[in-house]
Amino acid sequence: MRSTITLPEFKATSEYTLIDAVTRYVKNELYPRKSITIDELTKLLFVAQGCTRRRWGLCFKTVPSAGATFPLEVYAICHSVENVKPAIYAYSSQRPLEGELEHVAPIDSKLQIDIPRALDVVIVAHYERTTRTYGRRGYRYVYNEVGHCIQNIILESALLGISCDVKVIRNEGERESIRTALRTEGDPLAVLRVGVPIKSSKSLGIGEGRQLTPLEKAIINRRSIRSYSKRPLSLEQLMLILKYSIGFIDKNRRSYPRLNDSYLVNCIVLVGNVEGLEKGLYRYNSHKNELELIRRGYYLDNLYGACLYQDYVRDAQCDLVFTMREGADPFLAHVETGAIGQNVYLLATSLDLGTVAIGAFYDDRVKSIIDVDILPTYVMPIGTL
Repeated sequence: MRSTITLPEFKATSEYTLIDAVTRYVKNELYPRKSITIDELTKLLFVAQGCTRRRWGLCFKTVPSAGATFPLEVYAICHSVENVKPAIYAYSSQRPLEGELEHVAPIDSKLQIDIPRALDVVIVAHYERTTRTYGRRGYRYVYNEVGHCIQNIILESALLGISCDVKVIRNEGERESIRTALRTEGDPLAVLRVGVPIKSSKSLGIGEGRQLTPLEKAIINRRSIRSYSKRPLSLEQLMLILKYSIGFIDKNRRSYPRLNDSYLVNCIVLVGNVEGLEKGLYRYNSHKNELELIRRGYYLDNLYGACLYQDYVRDAQCDLVFTMREGADPFLAHVETGAIGQNVYLLATSLDLGTVAIGAFYDDRVKSIIDVDILPTYVMPIGTL
């Protein structure tokens, strides 16, 4: 029988917001750590796959999951964590704000580290949990969910002031090696290295965005919301969501890890009821944080049809349509979309707005509406409550 460690209950103790976390992350105001506390371990694992509430016999988690299929598992390779023996552990959270570690195995020689750090978090996918419901399109949803999970860890590590980087695992040989070490039948898709040395840059300072709900509270409160009011969305709120979800915070970096040589995802905005904006189709310029009008008109009804007639698409004040760049690797683009989508969720929650990630739509119909010949990856309505 495997031994278990009961982790401390997750507590939302930080008053810093998502904007604060992004500022720290982008400007590398983070520090390498050869060791972390068990409370820090608890926070990093909870935001990845912790239970925030129970409903209908299910444990809903800190990241959204298509059809509540929950294809992901998280493993902690603890190199140096207070009161935790160095080893490989499986993380589980079945009650709100609680979690535990189950000992899996000693750290395999292939997983020994050459760069001192405290922890590796491995995200493992069990595709069949999702594909049995959604068929091959379910692979997209799993990759999206990996991105949501990655971004929560990146943001929380920034709140804690701990450096963290991410490696997406593409090589099948490497996946098999990690799979064997973890003693899992799932597919290891990403490793986040917590405490790894990084190059720091000039401090920008934190404490901005005080109108927002603190990030840790937003992570607990995040929901998929499908019912909206008739009140208009403010342009200021829309631009803040765009900037801190997919915009460039400085000239080189967005608010989430770059998984390739360049960022792979762009955004089109369909506006229905936003103060100060004409109804129409807009391209988001992520470098300038500007909306560029493509054409005037009301397109939310068209998108509603393309999204299998899901009412909240046309009930929202606007819809964000994310698309992958031409020639982009679909796997990486869908993971990146998930990271962006998690930012949108947390920002909407922090602003008392509603949103939901939609992956079920007719690709060709969405492409014809937004007038691009590249694959749409997500649709996310933004609605007032």
